[in-house]
Amino acid sequence: MIFHTDTLYDANFLTFTNSKGLSLTLCNVGASLYACKFNGRIMNMTPESKKAFIADKSHYYGQIIGPLAVRYRKGEYKAGNKTYRFTPNENGNALHSSKNNYGFLPFTSNVKIESEYTKVVFTATSVMDKKEGEDVDIEITYTIYEYEDRFDLDFKLTPHADYVLNPTTHIYWNLGQIDVKPLILKMPSSYHLSYDKELLPKKRRVKVDEVYDFRQGKAVGANIKDEKLQAHKTHGYDHFFFLDEDKITLESPTVRLTVITTGEGLQFYTGNYPGENNKLYGMDGLCEMENSGLTFECMDDPRLYGQPVTLKGTSYTQHNEYRLEKLK
Repeated sequence: MIFHTDTLYDANFLTFTNSKGLSLTLCNVGASLYACKFNGRIMNMTPESKKAFIADKSHYYGQIIGPLAVRYRKGEYKAGNKTYRFTPNENGNALHSSKNNYGFLPFTSNVKIESEYTKVVFTATSVMDKKEGEDVDIEITYTIYEYEDRFDLDFKLTPHADYVLNPTTHIYWNLGQIDVKPLILKMPSSYHLSYDKELLPKKRRVKVDEVYDFRQGKAVGANIKDEKLQAHKTHGYDHFFFLDEDKITLESPTVRLTVITTGEGLQFYTGNYPGENNKLYGMDGLCEMENSGLTFECMDDPRLYGQPVTLKGTSYTQHNEYRLEKLK
């Protein structure tokens, strides 16, 4: 495993390249993935400027999101007799835990290089409410395999008091393409969530119809201009899909990405609100535009109804695998 580091302000960028040529650049700010290089191309949408990457507070490029992903009305999440509060940061609601998002934290990194794999463990403690002891010990582990085109991402969150935890990662995949609409997505999901005008999830899950059905595989953009999506504030896909199986695939003409997760489902977002004038890494000077990347935000059911609380002394865990394969 070839390993080197680069520092910008207080951010450390750690790059690992395995024997197959798969390269990952990770950053201690947000325990994030800055770049994934495979088959000679950058596989994810990310700013060319590392300064822009670490300064961003609204697009969450490659960040770990937590303690709660997606949106909550008025920044409130009720579980049992307790209400957990987050500062509203989007039209009076809280998105991705607002200022308490793990993606803004500086993590400590520990690198362990073995013959078959390298583990990068990022650790931090999130201080939520000192009065009630709602701190959470965060451990994020990336495993890069020496002889496989694969890496894993593992979450282990241990609260100091009972707490609601439903984290995810916000990697924008594009498989080296400036437009993700032609990419072929196969996603085994029979149900998704619908949303109100504030993009808050409704209680009832909905059976997929032609617009939302990716079970047999189809282009991401096949129905993206449908009125159901364009007349809504999403302007594309920004929906939680319940997975029937734990594996999804995304294909370009030359590369296949397979994602395997222990999450109940994923938030599928098609980059409908691009960053302004962000030149993209590996895109020959091209700037980010609508649908330049998409996310598979693996997590559990994000609705306010019945979300389990992680008890003090126990840990929330989630495992994700990312496998890349050359097709030509």
